[in-house]
Amino acid sequence: MRFPLAELSWHVEVLPDFLWIAYTLGCRSEWWAVRRALDVIDRFVHEKGNVVDGRLSAFEFVPPENRSSVRAALEVEAPGAFPSAFGHAICLFPDCGAIWLYEDWLQRHTPDPTVGLPLLRSIVADIAVKNNVWSTRVRLMSMARQAKHGKWALLTFPWVT
Repeated sequence: MRFPLAELSWHVEVLPDFLWIAYTLGCRSEWWAVRRALDVIDRFVHEKGNVVDGRLSAFEFVPPENRSSVRAALEVEAPGAFPSAFGHAICLFPDCGAIWLYEDWLQRHTPDPTVGLPLLRSIVADIAVKNNVWSTRVRLMSMARQAKHGKWALLTFPWVT
């Protein structure tokens, strides 16, 4: 079986999708913070094959009818997973796949570019080099979520111990 390959630009096509993971992991690589929020969201994604792995575009896999329930569950079980500062950042982009997470927040706030843009610049500066430790950890988090849901598998060979 052959899979079509396409070259993607890290800076233009890939990096923006990883902003929430990078922000949530933080400088201390707080894996638990990302996992806790995504474990909550997993309960509301019922279509087989869809994995909310932390990439902004993947949040679209949550069915619209479940989104308010997700926000309520996150508030109780993973408070702080989607803080105001990040809302100021992504809500500047109305086409963002995760903007629904801030639907309640948007009723009380207006995205402030003086808060959101410096935050985005700092996140991008941290993960701009695609082969450094920081950006590798960001991508590994997404891959770990994919593996948890059976999208990735490691082959084991009987002769390898």
